[in-house]
Amino acid sequence: MRLTIFSRLSFGYLVLFLFVFSIGAFSIYQIERVKLKTARVITSDSQLIEINKKLIDTILSAEKNEEKYLLIGDDAFLRQYRMDTEEFEDNLQRINALTENREVKVIIDEIKAAFRKYREVFDEELGLIKSRLKYNKNIYKSMKEEQISAVLRGINRLKAVSRQHIIRTLKAIDRDEESVERLILIVTAWFLIIGVVLAGVITRGIVKPLSMIKRKTREIAEGDLEPNLSLNGPPEITEVAQSINSMCEKLKEIDRLKADFFSVMSHELRTPLTAIKEGVSLLKEGICGPTNEKQQKILNILSDESKRLVTLVDNLLDLSKMEAGMLEYNFEEVNISTLVNQVVKELSPIAEGKGVSISVRGDVPSKVRADSERLLQVLRNLIGNALKFSPEGSEVLVGIDAESSGVMVSVSDRGPGIPEEYREKIFDRFQQARLPNSSLYKGTGLGLSIVKNIINGHGGRVWVESNEGGGSTFRFWLPL
Repeated sequence: MRLTIFSRLSFGYLVLFLFVFSIGAFSIYQIERVKLKTARVITSDSQLIEINKKLIDTILSAEKNEEKYLLIGDDAFLRQYRMDTEEFEDNLQRINALTENREVKVIIDEIKAAFRKYREVFDEELGLIKSRLKYNKNIYKSMKEEQISAVLRGINRLKAVSRQHIIRTLKAIDRDEESVERLILIVTAWFLIIGVVLAGVITRGIVKPLSMIKRKTREIAEGDLEPNLSLNGPPEITEVAQSINSMCEKLKEIDRLKADFFSVMSHELRTPLTAIKEGVSLLKEGICGPTNEKQQKILNILSDESKRLVTLVDNLLDLSKMEAGMLEYNFEEVNISTLVNQVVKELSPIAEGKGVSISVRGDVPSKVRADSERLLQVLRNLIGNALKFSPEGSEVLVGIDAESSGVMVSVSDRGPGIPEEYREKIFDRFQQARLPNSSLYKGTGLGLSIVKNIINGHGGRVWVESNEGGGSTFRFWLPL
């Protein structure tokens, strides 16, 4: 099942949203990990430093209170001593619970051992005092100071280890932050690449068939009505392609009906027009009696118009045959120069009547394989058009140039020129350029279309070169 454009775009937006959401969630998760480690440093390691300070305070306080008790004998100092020792042991337990560091636990054990010996020495001294026995106070004082010093050294070591642990933890957090940043950048880059690729695939799946439709519409505008548009894309575009193919079929049918109509009508019109033409000729010759000057003028007008209608019908018949591929050519070796001179001689009276001269350049025996009658038709159309658009006193130049691969024939005039937007269109049937005073130039728009079909049928090509307001040159090339 092919997805619609809406479904494709919705799917693409959903995937991009999931990408963005995933990047955000991943970034938040990694940042929370770093924050958690930082919080541990703040809560645990900072507490360790604080408890270390309390350990020093309590052990020194216990030492002072036991000394005061020994000096004064007040039980209040003894009670304070016992409170200090209990607080000291509680703080050691708190440190032990806060850390998993083996080195710290070893130091705590050493502190506990030294503190326990300190208390044992004092308890022993306290027993001697209560028993009222004489003893050497200096020895016990030295023993206690030795254990207190061991406890303080252990606490200082514990403080140094805690600080080193904080430094290592902070460095690890920095490394984790760099790793998280790097990981987030890599994941973001991959998601961006995947997003761009996905967007490109979705866009290409839409744009490519649209481009094919655009190209096909251009071909239709140029006259290619073959229903050959085949697309694999979203259902909407496929339906448009099917509609275009259906339209092409209908246009071909309309075009065929139109061609048939022109062909039938041309055949039907030719017979009565020929009869009218011959009848007018007989009247002009006086077969039915003499005619006065006014009647002669009317008969001349009827004769000219009937000839024009017969020519129009003949052109329609030729064009219908050409488009149907039914026009037959009788190819033979012909001399282009001979054909050009023949047409120039035929049209000389028209040129003289308009005050226009015709000259031929390159009168060389250039022979090509062609249908002489059809080439005469081409030359009559081109030179006749040049005469029609040439102003009085100007010249029509017919050029013949022999080339290694063929023959080039050109017909130049000094007419009004052809606007650029019409230089291709004028070779289509019923197409004429819009020129200033266009009402002065009567025509059917069939001549150049017939020229193009005949030249193409000979394997050649025809085109026009023109500067608007500066004359035109029609050229056609035929292969040898």
